Amino acid sequence: MAQDEIGYDDKEAVDFILANLDEEYADTTAEEVEYVLDILYDYYEEQGFFDEDSDDEVDIDEDEILQYVVDQVEKDKKAGEKLAQKFDEDRIADVLEGEYGYCDKTGVFTDNEDEE
Repeated sequence: MAQDEIGYDDKEAVDFILANLDEEYADTTAEEVEYVLDILYDYYEEQGFFDEDSDDEVDIDEDEILQYVVDQVEKDKKAGEKLAQKFDEDRIADVLEGEYGYCDKTGVFTDNEDEE
């Protein structure tokens, strides 16, 4: 999903996330952020969020997404995936917060709660 019609750029997203991580996670690498984002994109794909033929509004459940990513990382840890090893729930949550911040900054997400 390098850069598409919604103005999302993977490299910019990773750079933004790395720049906004909590100080305690400063040792997180771009490759590790990309690993978490790949899992996140898998979730979005499974939920049909990338379906270009759908006009349905997408509701983002951050708790559900976090649990999905945590579960996948735990599976990957057990399978010996190197990139999964230093991720715990808090580090994953921080990466996801950075992703949401990037999406807000670029206008990928709109918050309908503000419109009600």
